[in-house]
This record gives sequence, structure tokens and C-alpha cells, in this order.
Amino acid sequence: MFVKVEGEYLKGCRGDSGGPFYQGGVAYGIMAGLIGGDHGNCTMKGRTVTFSAIDKIQTFLGVEVLTQPVTLTAS
Repeated sequence: MFVKVEGEYLKGCRGDSGGPFYQGGVAYGIMAGLIGGDHGNCTMKGRTVTFSAIDKIQTFLGVEVLTQPVTLTAS
């Protein structure tokens, strides 16, 4: 399942697929792709993007996706 999002301030570029889809420090999903526009223009605003939502990824893969910062310590 993919989510389609349109917005004036969305940016994306060729090669972003598989990377995180986030705003600020909050992850929403895994980037699937761009729809329309010049994929080589990475500074272009107003993109339409698709991504797989985190809850669907977790269910499908049987994993927990960390969406908040964690602190790792050596033992």
C-alpha cells in the first residue's frame, strides 16, 4: 500500500526511493517515488510523492521501525 502526498514544500530527487520519508524529526514511511515533473531538478518544490506508510511496513516485514531518536551505549 502506498500513500500519495502533494504539497508546495515537498522535495524529492531521482534516487530517493527506499530512503526515509520524514518531516522534521518524525519518520512517516519509506519513499517509493515521484510522480511527474523534472526528476533531475532536486530543488524543485511542489512535488507529488508516494511512500509506504510505517505501520504497513512494520506489519509486512514483522519489524519495529524506530521513529524517535535513541541513545546507544557501549556495555
